[in-house]
Amino acid sequence: MQLRDKVYDKVSKMSISELSLVYEQIELMEKMKTASRRKRGCQYSIEEILEMTKSSKKSWADEVKALREERI
Repeated sequence: MQLRDKVYDKVSKMSISELSLVYEQIELMEKMKTASRRKRGCQYSIEEILEMTKSSKKSWADEVKALREERI
C-alpha cells in the first residue's frame, strides 16, 4: 500500500476534531515552507559571490563590525 493510500485511509476514519488538528498542522507546514522560501531570497553560487566581491578593496569584517556597533 502506498503512503498516500495509507494516509487517506487513516484520515477517512478520523473524527471532526482530529481532522481539525490535522488541517491545522498542514496549514502550519505550508506557512513554514512559504517563510523558508522568502528567507532564502536570491541564491548565488559561491563562485558567483567570489566573482562579485573580488574587486572590493574594503574589509568586509570591518563593515560588519561597524553595522553591529550601530545597532547597539
